[in-house]
Amino acid sequence: MIAENLQTENIEQIDWNNDPDLKDPDSYDSSSIDVFEQDEALQQTIAVLLIKNGGPLLAGFCKAGISPKSFVNNTHALLAEVAVSYFEEFGDVPPREVVVNEIKEKLKDDKNALYYLADVKTLYDYFEPNVSSLEYCQKKLAEFQRLSLIKKGISEYIKKPHSIESAETLLQSVSEAVSVSCVDVEADSYALGDRIDNVRPEWLVSKLIRRNQISCMFGSPGCRKTWLAIDLALSVATGTDFLGSIPCKKGKVWYIAAEGADDFELRAEAIIRGRGIERPSGADFQYRFIPYDFSSEAAVNQCIKHIENSISNADLIVIDTLSKNFSGDGDNNKEIGKFINSIEKLRLKTGAHIMTVHHTGWSQTERERGASNLRGGIDTSILVDSDQQKSTLVCKKQKSGIEFDDICVKFGLQILEDYLQDGEAVTGLVGYFDNSTDDDQFTHCVLAAFGDEVELNQSELVDRVKADWLSRTGANLGVNKTRKMLDDLSATGSTIVKKKGLNNASIYSLIGGNPVLQSSI
Repeated sequence: MIAENLQTENIEQIDWNNDPDLKDPDSYDSSSIDVFEQDEALQQTIAVLLIKNGGPLLAGFCKAGISPKSFVNNTHALLAEVAVSYFEEFGDVPPREVVVNEIKEKLKDDKNALYYLADVKTLYDYFEPNVSSLEYCQKKLAEFQRLSLIKKGISEYIKKPHSIESAETLLQSVSEAVSVSCVDVEADSYALGDRIDNVRPEWLVSKLIRRNQISCMFGSPGCRKTWLAIDLALSVATGTDFLGSIPCKKGKVWYIAAEGADDFELRAEAIIRGRGIERPSGADFQYRFIPYDFSSEAAVNQCIKHIENSISNADLIVIDTLSKNFSGDGDNNKEIGKFINSIEKLRLKTGAHIMTVHHTGWSQTERERGASNLRGGIDTSILVDSDQQKSTLVCKKQKSGIEFDDICVKFGLQILEDYLQDGEAVTGLVGYFDNSTDDDQFTHCVLAAFGDEVELNQSELVDRVKADWLSRTGANLGVNKTRKMLDDLSATGSTIVKKKGLNNASIYSLIGGNPVLQSSI
């Protein structure tokens, strides 16, 4: 074979007239060989064209230490075939799982299948893309685009080797392949000030989430996180205020409702009616209840293709929930890294904000369930805390900006009288921004805790306030949170003051009389 004696440093040009490795078109009969042989012939022709025409595709592989024999060796020819086919369909380099599964299928009747498969896996390790390197990925995409264009031309020529039209198509394909640039990528270094006006994307939802970033909204079961995620998505799709109060930029939404899909439409309808907004059109809002498996990059390409076919592009993609859209081990940092890499690639390719809805840990209710790398790989982390009456959005991380203050959400009941279930009208929740309630209610609990006393030590005051709060709201406030709220109230200088008593113990005293006690007289 021509590649066996090839010196990569001295690549000659194609000699169309004298090269014995190029078949004579007049003597070529495609019907004389079966499909497998034709595929081999096709791959070898591609190899000859690429190697002898300056090797634009193989140059990258040579630099990685891979021999140009790759495309004339049987298993490597299969690898090239799978890669080209995948790129033609999805416009991207195939992930390892796709390559391995496709080649397993092609070699299922081959006695040397295991050997070939090991060979392919080894080769694939050299150029498997890393999402953290945009330039590397774009370079490989350009390489596969070249091969795809040339394969298309050769395929047409093999079908009609005597046709002038097919020959012209082949030449055109080669010409287009040569023109593909793999250096048209963003610079990899900058001087200070070069990008100062373009370092942070704009807010998609004011002070909460930005365009072209990644967030996680998480909470325990029943905290109303899906209600809030749907509300936020509808607000973006319609360009209306989230929770009736927080400004949103209008954008297209792709919602993966893999959990609670049966109620999704009714939940959305309740919010639309309760908020008094127009139902977004199909061009602005699409949902899907079949999950993707973002442990594989193939899911990213599939998701992008679905978006392009339905709403052309997306400004917000909601993944509800992580566990339904990820088959890997969520407790393993290496495994969760696959999910982060996938959604990072989804962000890079779409420019959308990617919001993942997730659960809290089993014992640690202040953090996301599973591996700690999840929070490290996202821009914004939002805990949905809740009690019987309300939910509170608590910012746990805001990479690009100041952490927003807690957002208290009270819910009203929306009756959908024209939708019946078991003879009764369906109801849904509509959230409303209401941050004043907590402060007022906490102050009332503090005043009630003092009763007719004017001074209490910290421990006793905390216990009384916690007990009163529990009886009023049904929620456990927590010792640390109660202490912080007492300190915040003391800092206002309007109700209580904090001072040091005996043995440096913290003492709280009322400022003025107790309005709760006075109102009961």
